[in-house]
Amino acid sequence: MPAVGPRIFIKGNIDPVNTLLRKSREEVRTDALRRMAIGSPQGGYILSSVCSVSPRVPPENLTVLVEASMAFGTPPA
Repeated sequence: MPAVGPRIFIKGNIDPVNTLLRKSREEVRTDALRRMAIGSPQGGYILSSVCSVSPRVPPENLTVLVEASMAFGTPPA
């Protein structure tokens, strides 16, 4: 696996329709944790949606992304 240094990052995209809009809070959390486990072993990973988020996405499906990233990740210094 190639190393990702402090000046390079990987952005992991969560599908805004099929995941954020259509899945449950727990399914969104599972998807986010899976992406963070794959993308962040050496740091330099940003969890995000692919593009803009529909106004119909349940707010709890967005807040779970923050909760999952805070539980899994390390905040920047």
